[in-house]
Amino acid sequence: MAMTEKLKPCPFCGGNDLELKFFAKSNSGGFLCKTCKAYICWNFINKNTEEAVKAACHILWNNQRQGTWQKLNDFDDWVCSNCGHVYQVIGNTPKTNHMNYCMYCGSKMADNND
Repeated sequence: MAMTEKLKPCPFCGGNDLELKFFAKSNSGGFLCKTCKAYICWNFINKNTEEAVKAACHILWNNQRQGTWQKLNDFDDWVCSNCGHVYQVIGNTPKTNHMNYCMYCGSKMADNND
């Protein structure tokens, strides 16, 4: 996938006003949605140039996947099936808290968490 491929819209709001950011000190980069201010960032160990980080971010942004919330334990912890990030949802499910996307990786969550 070339960086010339059109970026998919923001998974949180559907906006198309996206800004690609690069941080040289941490070898990280990501996209900021200027519409809803969502920011998804990735750190790279083996990418050491701005061009390489931006290309990797472009690929990751456009390959966001469908995911599911998985109940982790009896302490109201739920985990994203794609990135493994754990969220504590006290007294509810992710669905009742309107958590339709993983805030860490941007995966759109299937409606399976009743």
